[in-house]
Amino acid sequence: MDCIEYLGSSHYREADMNPTLIHPTKCRYLVFLPVRNGGEYIRFAINSVLAQSRSDWLMVVLENASSDDTLAIVESYSDPRIIVIPVKSGLGIEQNWARVYQVLSQGEIQGQFATLIGHDDILYPSFLEAIETLYVRYPAVGLYQTSFDLIDQNDQYVRPCRPIPECETYIDFLATRGWGLRDSFGTGYVFRVDDYLRVGGIPNFPMLLFSDDLLFAYLAQEGGKVCTPEPHCAYRLHQASTSGSLSYKRSLAVVIALRKFLDHVRRDFPAYWNSPKGRAAIAALIAREVLIFKGPLLYWAFSLSGKEALNALKTIYDDLSGGCPPNRWIAINSVVQWVYKFIRIVFWVTVFFRDRLINRLD
Repeated sequence: MDCIEYLGSSHYREADMNPTLIHPTKCRYLVFLPVRNGGEYIRFAINSVLAQSRSDWLMVVLENASSDDTLAIVESYSDPRIIVIPVKSGLGIEQNWARVYQVLSQGEIQGQFATLIGHDDILYPSFLEAIETLYVRYPAVGLYQTSFDLIDQNDQYVRPCRPIPECETYIDFLATRGWGLRDSFGTGYVFRVDDYLRVGGIPNFPMLLFSDDLLFAYLAQEGGKVCTPEPHCAYRLHQASTSGSLSYKRSLAVVIALRKFLDHVRRDFPAYWNSPKGRAAIAALIAREVLIFKGPLLYWAFSLSGKEALNALKTIYDDLSGGCPPNRWIAINSVVQWVYKFIRIVFWVTVFFRDRLINRLD
């Protein structure tokens, strides 16, 4: 057992919000896999880590009281580099991902790196080797990434990610994300453990929306970010993924999370917030993500907290947009705009009616 010293002889120990102490000794890379009810795909994720060309890794599965066979699947692996930390009762996605910080804060963190993988994503065998090559070339960088592919629920190739520059600053990263010009998900990024602890881990936003963008900006703030041009991992697109879900609850989370995200950006990244590049990207982000909700029917459908967040975002937009209507920021001409808006309003009202009035979500 080169990479871990167990406190006790069992393969895992139960913990609620007090995870088992993990003391990595020789492993260079820590791979965290938070999961709940991931039995359909988790074997693919675990097997992809086992297939790495480098062997100096430890995988920590943060199992979140799954009601399917997830725990049994993880327990079926005998490799000592795989450890599972379950909980007795289910946590929200925000609380489960927060356990990454809790585990890291109790371990030895000398010179080690960490990465997170979605339970339905995969790392190509070359992933860790590619990251190590990046590190050798750019030892002072704050955030490492590889390009990635998008696959579907049947492991079929969908498309490559949109191009990612080899080197960029946190300002460029935030700007391209604000304009919607960059694919970005939690899988594929690698960072120093001590940097993750220094920035406080992943921000606690509803459903973790915009949380990873803010985390990566914090990590890249000092030293920048680098990426390989070749893909070394894959993100899975399917109906059950967070990015593919659609509901009133998620729509409300988008609005509240975006407001929190921008509050942090304004406070912690003034150089970005006050730059022409930043102001334009923030206006484009607000226009694209939430201003459609300012229609009277959709505005009515939101709870009080949603209305307050919408009003705050509209104020920010008015300050940064230079008087341009939202459709100009998201490149929709006047004819297409009305068709697009009609379809979206009909669609969202249907979603809101189903979830808010029938299921009484709030």
